[in-house]
Amino acid sequence: LANGGEVASIEDAAFITVEGLTFEGTDDHYQNNGFNGIQITNSADITIDRCISQHTGNAGIYLAGNNVNITIQNTEVTDTRDGTGIYVGCGDGSCWTSDSLFANNLVHGIGGDDDDGIRFERGATNNIIRDNVVFDVPDDGFVLRSTEYQDPNFLEGNIVWNAGGTGLVVTGSAVSSPTLILVQ
Repeated sequence: LANGGEVASIEDAAFITVEGLTFEGTDDHYQNNGFNGIQITNSADITIDRCISQHTGNAGIYLAGNNVNITIQNTEVTDTRDGTGIYVGCGDGSCWTSDSLFANNLVHGIGGDDDDGIRFERGATNNIIRDNVVFDVPDDGFVLRSTEYQDPNFLEGNIVWNAGGTGLVVTGSAVSSPTLILVQ
């Protein structure tokens, strides 16, 4: 790692599966520079399964640019110094992630004062967020911003506890079926 960046980067790629790996930052980069654990940018048909992203300066997993058919499942994200657990999209809506699955993930031990467990920015559309567990986060458990008038995102079977903010924040279209939200 050199002055930020990522532990692992998948960029302009397609049809890649990453299974059973741990992505961990160094102490120097954790303390002094921001970096992401895994960053996926402008890619399609990518699967991250049974991995761990830990000890990162920024987001544990960050989906940047335009992505389609991404699967993040059975993965643990923990110990971010100053970043959201799983961060999807661009705050200004200039990029999108669609038709993707985020399932059976464990997100906890998130650092920073205003970082969320799992966050979908403007333009993320038609994603399934299912059976994820989020706890010990300083701000909101799940955040879903506007889909920019595209298909809704789907939430089902997720749980949040010990969130410093709100369990679930939705400012765009989303369909939620039995989702248990607990905030202490």
